[in-house]
Amino acid sequence: MRLQAANWRSVAKRALLLLLVIAVLLPLAVVSTMALVDAGYLDRTIERWASVQLGRQVRFRSLHTHLLSQEPYVRVDGLRISNPDWLPGSDVAEVEKLVIEFKLRSLLSGSIDVPSLTVERPVLHLLRLGRGRNNWTISSHRSGPAFARLRGVARFVVTGGILDFDDRARDLAFHGLFQHGDGPHPLFSIAGAGMLKHGSIRFRAVGGALNGTAVGRPYPFSAILFDGQTTVRAKGVSGDAFDLTRYVINLTAHGPNLADIGYIFDLVTPNSAPFSLSARASSDGDHLRADALDLSAGASQVKGDLWSTRSGARREMRGNFYAPVLDHSDVDAILAPIPPRVTASTRSGAVAPGPPGPWLLSDTPINTRRMRRADWDFNLRVGVLKGYALPLTDIRIRMDLDHGLLNVPAMTAKLYSGRVSASGRLDGRRAMPSIRSQVNLVGAELADISLRKASPIEGRLDVSLNLAGSGDSLHAAAARASGTMAVKLDGAALPRPAAWMLGGDMMRAVGAAIGGGHATAPIDCATASLRGSGGRFNIQALGLATSLGRAGGSGYVDLATEQLLVVLVGQPPDRRLFQVAAPVQIAGSWSHPTVKVLPGHNARALGLKGTIGVVLTPIVGLLPLGKEVPTPAVCH
Repeated sequence: MRLQAANWRSVAKRALLLLLVIAVLLPLAVVSTMALVDAGYLDRTIERWASVQLGRQVRFRSLHTHLLSQEPYVRVDGLRISNPDWLPGSDVAEVEKLVIEFKLRSLLSGSIDVPSLTVERPVLHLLRLGRGRNNWTISSHRSGPAFARLRGVARFVVTGGILDFDDRARDLAFHGLFQHGDGPHPLFSIAGAGMLKHGSIRFRAVGGALNGTAVGRPYPFSAILFDGQTTVRAKGVSGDAFDLTRYVINLTAHGPNLADIGYIFDLVTPNSAPFSLSARASSDGDHLRADALDLSAGASQVKGDLWSTRSGARREMRGNFYAPVLDHSDVDAILAPIPPRVTASTRSGAVAPGPPGPWLLSDTPINTRRMRRADWDFNLRVGVLKGYALPLTDIRIRMDLDHGLLNVPAMTAKLYSGRVSASGRLDGRRAMPSIRSQVNLVGAELADISLRKASPIEGRLDVSLNLAGSGDSLHAAAARASGTMAVKLDGAALPRPAAWMLGGDMMRAVGAAIGGGHATAPIDCATASLRGSGGRFNIQALGLATSLGRAGGSGYVDLATEQLLVVLVGQPPDRRLFQVAAPVQIAGSWSHPTVKVLPGHNARALGLKGTIGVVLTPIVGLLPLGKEVPTPAVCH
C-alpha cells in the first residue's frame, strides 16, 4: 500500500510539473510567434497559408504587425490575389493598404474578433464569361451571406476603390469608383461609366452596409442607369448584397424605345415609340414577376402584370394586360424589327406613317423568327383600338405562343354595336405561316356601318367566317384562303324605291323616287352563303324578301383583290302590265362598291344595251315581252 501511494504521488508531481511547463511555454510560444510575425520572419509562411485558405495565390509587398499590445493590429501593403488557374498571369484584386484591428483577449483565446477593418485603394478586375463562370467566386461550396466574414466587423471602411468589370456574356465593359463609408449609418456607393453592346452607359448606386448586423439581411439599395437617352431608376432590396437574382424593386424608366431595356431583366422587349414605364419587379432566382406595370408608348397605354421564367435557352412568360387605348401606329412599331441596341437607346422606334396600303387586310410581314424565340400565355383587354378600318372596342383576347405556334382560343369585341367572337391559330413554325380562323359577328347595326349618316339604313347584320390559308401576311394568307362565309340581315328596312327596284318593278321604283317621301319597306329576310378556295368565294345561295318583292342572285367575293361582284335578280309579288324587271349589280372594292341597274330581259329583247338604260328609258319595259323573269331564290 505504501509503495502504491508513493507511485501516485510521483505521477501527480510529474503532471503538475508538466502543467507548469505548458503554462510557461505556451504563452512563451505564442509571444515568440507574435514576435516573429512582428519581425517579418513569417511573411512567406503567411502567404502560403493564405493561398491555401483561398485557393488562390496570395502575395503582399510587406506585412506590418503589432500584436504584442493592448490594441493589436495587422497592416498589409501591396496585397494581391491572383485569378483562378484558368486565367493565369493576372490578379482579381489589388489592395494598396489593408489594416485589421484585433482584440487581444480574443486573439489569446484562439478566436479572431475584428472591431475594425480598413481597405485603402482596392482595385478589382472582375471577369464574367457566362452564367456561373467568373473569376471572383472563391469556392463553389460557399454557403451563407456573401459578406458573412464581415458580420463581426463593427467598423468597415473602404476608400478609393476602383472596379473594372468585363462581362463577356453581356458585352459589357464598366469602370467605376466605389467606397464604403464610416459612421452610425454606413453606406456603400459606386458610380462609373462603360460600354454596353457598343453603346455608352453611366451607372450610379447606393446600398446599405456590408458589415455588422446588416450581413445576411435583405440588402437595401437604389440605383440609376443612363443608357443613351434612356433612364432607368430602381429602388428596393435584394436577398443579399450584390445579389442580382433575388430582389424586390420599384422601377421607373423612360426613353426613346422600349427595345433598349430588355437586357436588364433578360427579356426580349419589343420595338416602340418613346415610352415611360413603372412597375414593381421581384425575382426569387428562377422566376421574374412585374406587378402594377404601367406602360405608355406613343399614343397607347398598357397596364397589367407579367410573370417570366427561363427553362434552358427558352423564356416563358405569362401576363394579364389592359390597354385603355391601343393605336395602330404603336402596334406597327411593336411588329417592326427590333433595331440594334445602340439605335434603340437614342432613337424613337415609332414607324413613320407611309402611304396608305392598297388593302384593308394588313400586308405587314409576319415575323415568324421572333415568334419562335419565346413562349408566352397572355390575356389582353383593349378599350379602344384606334386607326384600324374596323372600329373594334372592348376587345378581350386569350392567346398563347408555344415554339412558334400562336393559339387564340377566345377573342371577343364590340363592332358597330354588335359583338364579335372569334378563335384561331397562326402556325409560325415554318417559313410560310399558316392561319386558321373562325369569326362571328352578331347584331352589327347597319346605321353604324352606313357611310351616309344623313339617311342611315336600319337593321342588324350577322356574319360568320370559317377560313384557312397560308402566307407571310394576313392579306397573303387571305389571298390563298379556303372555307365558308355566311351573312344574315334582320330587322332592316329599305327605302321603297330600293325595295321596288330589288323586287323587280323598276317603274314603281322610279315613281316612288320621283314622288319623294321617306316611306320604307321592311325586309322580311336576307341571307347569303359563300364557299370558296384560293381566295375566291362564290355565292352558293342568296335571297332577299320584302312585302314589295323578293330577289336572289349570284356572284363572288375575292379576298386577294378585295373586290366583290353581286348580281340581284328581283321579282314582284304579282305581275302587272307596266312592269320593268332589271337586275341590280353591286361591284367594286369592299370599301367603295358601286351599284348599277343592268338591262333586264325586256330591254335586251328590244336591243337596248348599257347598264342604266332601263332607268333612263323605262318606257321600253312597259310591255312584258319575251320570257318571264325566273323566280329568284327565296331566303330562309
